[in-house]
Amino acid sequence: LYSATSEISRDIFLQRLGCFGDVNLSKAGDRIGLAFSLTAPIVQLGPNQIIAIPEVARNGYNFSDGVGVMGLGVAMRCKEVLGLSKVPGAIQIRLGGVKGMLSLKPDFEHDAIGLRPSQV
Repeated sequence: LYSATSEISRDIFLQRLGCFGDVNLSKAGDRIGLAFSLTAPIVQLGPNQIIAIPEVARNGYNFSDGVGVMGLGVAMRCKEVLGLSKVPGAIQIRLGGVKGMLSLKPDFEHDAIGLRPSQV
């Protein structure tokens, strides 16, 4: 990576993308690539609206791989911003080095999202 200005070095840029120590090389490359992809921000979230939640795993199988949850308030804001006729039951998410899906969980915190380790 190269910066045309001295404002940010390659190392600082990579540090701002997050910690990739526990991620295999292929997945780390995908996550770094997210920083260069075009995405349109839909909903602004504060740090207190992003909650770490556990995976759903049974008998050695991960049933929630890459899928987090969103509260009804977040889904309603997505509906409004995107001009949808119905509240979405699921959306694709890219947030920093996080990617995957969020499914609607009406009993989750209204204006929050829940992210699983497999998304980070």
